[in-house]
Amino acid sequence: YVGGAGESEKLRFDLCAPLTYLVLLGVLAFGQELRPKRLTKTCFLDKCCIHQTDEDKKRKGIEQLGGFLSRSEKMVILWQPEYLTRLWCVYELAAFSFLKLQVPNSIDLIPLKLPVMVLTFLTLHIVASTLSMLLMPITLYSKWFCDFLTEQDALPS
Repeated sequence: YVGGAGESEKLRFDLCAPLTYLVLLGVLAFGQELRPKRLTKTCFLDKCCIHQTDEDKKRKGIEQLGGFLSRSEKMVILWQPEYLTRLWCVYELAAFSFLKLQVPNSIDLIPLKLPVMVLTFLTLHIVASTLSMLLMPITLYSKWFCDFLTEQDALPS
């Protein structure tokens, strides 16, 4: 082995990367379930709680927004360019801003493309790291690579 690495060091290295990614994926998938129940907060999703097609039900839901907003501590906006073209979204944002005027950082704005970009880069990183880990024994621990390193050492500087 290159650098005098023994079998136990090689095995430990080979198990470390996949285990790290399994822990990361586990936290991403189930992290919200690991919190104590006393820290659990409720969430009002206007798109799900206000009827989107029946105009009468939509109007009644929008009329009740003030009650939900007055009991809310924070507003998270999953922003896309069309967000401010919907009048009731503007109304909701303005009402919450008025109600929480004295509360700093009560509105979080998250562009919808940001999570997609993060997940894309995370996936690319996992794929590249896994391929690197799988190809490492073929390259670093192979005879031709050791011969190549020996030839490089033998070349005059």
